[in-house]
Amino acid sequence: MKSDSCANALKKIPAELLYDSEIFAYACEDYTWSIYRTANGITELAAVCKRWRAVLLDAPLLWSKIDMNMRFRKPEIEQLVDLHLQRSQEAPIQANLSFSSDEPWSYRVLHSFLAQARRLRVLAIHDHSISNPRYIQTLLSFRNGFPMLRRLGIHYHRLTRVKDAEIDSFFDKLPVLKDLTLNLYSNRMLLSATRVFRQLDRCELAECWLRDILLVLPYFNVQTHLKLSSCRRRRDDIHPTGIVTSVSELWVTECTYTFTDLLLENIITPNLQHLKLSSHSHPRHFLAVEHLLQRSSCCLTHLTVAAELFPPKDAVSDFGANILYLLGSSMCTSITDLDVDVGSHGDALESLLAKLGDNSEYIPRLHTLTLRSAWSVPMKLLEATILKAHCQRKGRWMRLVVNNLSILSKQMDNIQNLKDNGLKISTISRSSTC
Repeated sequence: MKSDSCANALKKIPAELLYDSEIFAYACEDYTWSIYRTANGITELAAVCKRWRAVLLDAPLLWSKIDMNMRFRKPEIEQLVDLHLQRSQEAPIQANLSFSSDEPWSYRVLHSFLAQARRLRVLAIHDHSISNPRYIQTLLSFRNGFPMLRRLGIHYHRLTRVKDAEIDSFFDKLPVLKDLTLNLYSNRMLLSATRVFRQLDRCELAECWLRDILLVLPYFNVQTHLKLSSCRRRRDDIHPTGIVTSVSELWVTECTYTFTDLLLENIITPNLQHLKLSSHSHPRHFLAVEHLLQRSSCCLTHLTVAAELFPPKDAVSDFGANILYLLGSSMCTSITDLDVDVGSHGDALESLLAKLGDNSEYIPRLHTLTLRSAWSVPMKLLEATILKAHCQRKGRWMRLVVNNLSILSKQMDNIQNLKDNGLKISTISRSSTC
């Protein structure tokens, strides 16, 4: 009886609610086709009942989102690709394709997507094949271009033999591209990609060398948000200095200490507003940031820093002192949003809050303060200390964000008192990144 009533309730849900409210889209978004699963969310939903099947067949946008991981021969995946491309009709396609085997059938799947190049809006290709991968080569040698492609991701870890003219031609035929991710070791590919850098709103470069990064930085425009991840420096490289870049947001994450230090010391960023160093800042990085801001004369409004995950013995107590020194610099008076991950340095937060409460001219424009501690170290954040800092700012500091409530001391029981004084307090999940 209970199952019958549930089934009847499902049947009564209006079709407009299922489709227009994105209930179906939410149910499908976490499914990936792989060796372990050849059905996906939309095909499983279509098997629930005739009515749901009819609704889904009339929803081309749901069929246009394809996330596929191919490892071994799976003819069912080929059939599902054809089914999605057919039922998506003329809807823009969003495809995330991961290849791990070098077999003819997987190339046929790739060609099926390239045949729909005029409809591709989002395309990510991950080439994990071990023997003679040709997926990236097939993509780069495609001559017809991608007139609607707005987001492109190319991920591969083996060099592919592609003619320079083909690489240049590929990037010349991306007229509306706004988001680019390149995870590669190829200097040649990176140089060719500079043809589209000026039109990008967002770019992520991963697994690249410092010298190559410095060579391409001048090609970005002021609207670009640039993310550098897992980059490093070759020991024998001679890198250029005094590189001017127009990026407004720079995010450095999971890069080596040497890479981050040399990057900050050798660039000039006159338009920089957001700087994120979420790859565990070494003490010397704070001095490099100050020098960068002095050289660039920029108006920095958002700053993210993180303590080292495994600090050297001589730097265990330096994080708090270094960040307090940097934030007290005249170069940081325009900061409105500050995000600090102190790791195991609980005393750094106490010192920062005390400084905010003692001096209203210390980070005078601060509006949002985000405090993180991946180690869940209890902090002695007393209500009185936070309230003093908030009142010292005369209401300009309006928001406190913590990644978990364990950061707040048990003595701080009356959070409502802080809220009554105009301070907004919220939490974020521990998995959230800076």
